[in-house]
Amino acid sequence: RMLGEHISMTEGAAGAVSNAYSATGAIRPKQLSKNISAVFRIAARIYLCSLLPDFDIQQPHITSLVASLAEHMNYIPAGPDGFDRSLVWPLLIAGSASLPTSSFRGTFHERVVRMGEVAEFGSFGRLKELLKEVWRLNDEASLRGERQSVHWRDVMRQRGWDFLLI
Repeated sequence: RMLGEHISMTEGAAGAVSNAYSATGAIRPKQLSKNISAVFRIAARIYLCSLLPDFDIQQPHITSLVASLAEHMNYIPAGPDGFDRSLVWPLLIAGSASLPTSSFRGTFHERVVRMGEVAEFGSFGRLKELLKEVWRLNDEASLRGERQSVHWRDVMRQRGWDFLLI
């Protein structure tokens, strides 16, 4: 709880999320930094909630946070020269808590397409495969009426995947 309050204190001082491009099309570094920080803050909130014993990805608070992160991604440049590869951790945290109907999944898919072949390599490529498997398992469990979701760490352990996602 206290950590969540500290995250809240950083939100007011950070400034509003807005377009990271200037009128001339150049990236505004300070604004981009604010936007990326906002994405990390939302992911940190989701992560803190995931540590609670009653964590459920279907809780309205969680679905709202995941949707908010997806919305904030609209303010981060995308594509092969974008910044998605710098956001593997927040994308993992939000993605692993997303439902099939979540706007996050559509946003993620769109950004993967925009990245092209760059999305297949490195931490981002591993993230993509991990989320695909987490979503498959969670969606199948949901269809069976099970509310307990599979954790991304468990998927990595079951698959024998031993890699760092940074």
